[in-house]
Amino acid sequence: MREWIWRRLGPSDAGAVADAVADTERSDFAYIRTTKQEIESYLDGGGVWQAQGAWRGAELLAFGFLRFSADENAIILSGGVCARWRGRGLGAELLERQLRSAQLLAGAHSLRRYGIRMYVRSGQQDLIRLVHSYGFSVHCRSIHLEKRTDVPGCGGFPYPGTEETGRYLRIQSLRPEHLPLLKRLCPDSSFGAVDADFMRYFYFPWCFVAFDGFSDRPQPVGYLLASKMKEDTEDRAVIGYLEEIAVFPHSLHENIERMLISRALREIMSSGVQTVYADTGYADSQGNGEQSVFVREFGFIPTEETFIFSREQR
Repeated sequence: MREWIWRRLGPSDAGAVADAVADTERSDFAYIRTTKQEIESYLDGGGVWQAQGAWRGAELLAFGFLRFSADENAIILSGGVCARWRGRGLGAELLERQLRSAQLLAGAHSLRRYGIRMYVRSGQQDLIRLVHSYGFSVHCRSIHLEKRTDVPGCGGFPYPGTEETGRYLRIQSLRPEHLPLLKRLCPDSSFGAVDADFMRYFYFPWCFVAFDGFSDRPQPVGYLLASKMKEDTEDRAVIGYLEEIAVFPHSLHENIERMLISRALREIMSSGVQTVYADTGYADSQGNGEQSVFVREFGFIPTEETFIFSREQR
């Protein structure tokens, strides 16, 4: 006889889901912890996320979320199994259920060809083996980076060569009136879905836009988005997270990315925050790229690798 039953999760399950998510993240030594507020946003009935869970009485044993991303033309899967219920087949059963749910979601969106994506941390070896067995392959990889002011070699201000912006380039704080312009210029970025959730998710005092003031109408040439959260620790220390950095290809200015990072770090860490996180792609064979900029010039330390697994559906 099966020890658990499956059902869809809704707003009334937010507390149980938050406890289960916290259990899995502690067991997997996750660097970034999911807040209860974020989980409530998944379950608020808006229909963006679909969620299901395995229950044994009033105890939630496993949970899964999926959503359709129009930007990627992909269905994103995530979830977990509570630590003491692992090794009983729940993970495979959850994945099979999510794959069936993904087919239904694809049908609802009239998708004929689409991808299924999963984000898996490098330490989750059992999950890596499982998704490989279901036909997933590595789509791309990212590195989780950490900067701390209380660790030797990670602090230090100012950053030489990154403060001077030049005659026409200006770094400005992101303001609500900038959003319509950035949304028009960057429809495939986070600005493509500017709404109340966007305003709540990012912390505007730590977000910046680079403007080229050469013409009569200054034009954006890059931006940095950051968020503010609290660690899942007893002291609930505030941390900063550099979420998204972009430099537009038409810009003729140099070092825009460095100047945006420098300005954001100065603002974040001058407010007393001791830890800043970022996730970046890999550097190329010559050592160029976001990762090397963060590590070599700003004292970030690589801490963890994340694989984005994909399975294409046709």
